[in-house]
Amino acid sequence: MKRLLLIIAAFLAAITIAVALAASGNAQQPGEQTFRLVERPSSDRFVDNPPRGTRRNRRISGGDFAVATAPLFDESNTTRLGTLHTVCVATRGGRFARVTFQCNGTAVLPQGTLAINFGGRFRDEIVAAVTGGTGAYEGRRGSVVSRQRPNSNLIDDTVHLVP
Repeated sequence: MKRLLLIIAAFLAAITIAVALAASGNAQQPGEQTFRLVERPSSDRFVDNPPRGTRRNRRISGGDFAVATAPLFDESNTTRLGTLHTVCVATRGGRFARVTFQCNGTAVLPQGTLAINFGGRFRDEIVAAVTGGTGAYEGRRGSVVSRQRPNSNLIDDTVHLVP
């Protein structure tokens, strides 16, 4: 369960960091921006609703969920940019590799908020949608590709935003 929470929080933090830096990045084309970032893990809480898993049977059931609040940092992992609030609900249970999730997050940043959405299984590479925002992020949308580094708790993210 701890690995699940780490993956969920890291994935959503990566998305938010990337979007926060997008406003100051170089555009590929007018209005389009792509950034590569690194994210660090955060703390979370997993809620195991009935039927509950056990130490011997680590199954996740539909309706189990994870909540997280994570600090957000820049690409160098030194300057805090804001806070990410997320909820991921299991929509189909089973062992972790087969569980599907619906995740929603809100990044609260000095320039505004950003909405993030992911649905599916957690894998080595995760693609999520940036679905909108407020303030400086109003009207922005795009995607984020997150990859966890081998033998590390760091995650490399590539964010692409369009107007």
